[in-house]
Amino acid sequence: YMEAAAQYRQLSEAGTAENMCVLALVLYRAGQYQDSLQAYEKALAVSVSSEDKAHIQAAIGMVAYKSGDVEAAKVALLKCSQVCDSRPGLQALLSVGILQNNNTLTTAVLQELDKMADEGSGEQAQADLALLTACLHVAQGDVQAGRNHLSRCLHRHPDCPALWRHLAQYLLRHLSQSCAAAAAKCARVANSATLCHDDSLALCCGLGSLGAGWHVHTD
Repeated sequence: YMEAAAQYRQLSEAGTAENMCVLALVLYRAGQYQDSLQAYEKALAVSVSSEDKAHIQAAIGMVAYKSGDVEAAKVALLKCSQVCDSRPGLQALLSVGILQNNNTLTTAVLQELDKMADEGSGEQAQADLALLTACLHVAQGDVQAGRNHLSRCLHRHPDCPALWRHLAQYLLRHLSQSCAAAAAKCARVANSATLCHDDSLALCCGLGSLGAGWHVHTD
């Protein structure tokens, strides 16, 4: 990574946001978080489009959180949500709140995301919000409530492959002892509704089938 960083430092002298972002990512991979933050800040200064600025702010939040500066991560993600489409930034901010057990932050962000869902949002965005809400239940010690929330969302949107995928992965991660068969079935439904092959769904299906004792095809 450091060799790559040295090469990209030369390219970044051109001052383009793209080159600076690549350098920042390489430095992040190398564990050089402060240098990575500086590179992202330089990229932010020369970026033009609002979408690029939002992505860079999200990256700054990621690096700040990884370096242990939670407050700086919150500020960057909040700025990200204010620059362009606020949903990705708010979802990342919600994730930070869940990881930090910050009920005040998670409640406030969930309210904003719920408003957006009511106003209309994409299928993937709604599925991701459902998963994040389920994760919040897990953080609060109620795994069953998380499963119930995902199940209710599926009843409302049974044609959403992302929700089937999220429920399959959730069951395998948190309720594999009792819900392996259900996880395998959810993964199969998601896979049948997905246009291209997805290795992660095949893995979920296989793990669920093994957990349920379906060791041969005829089962």
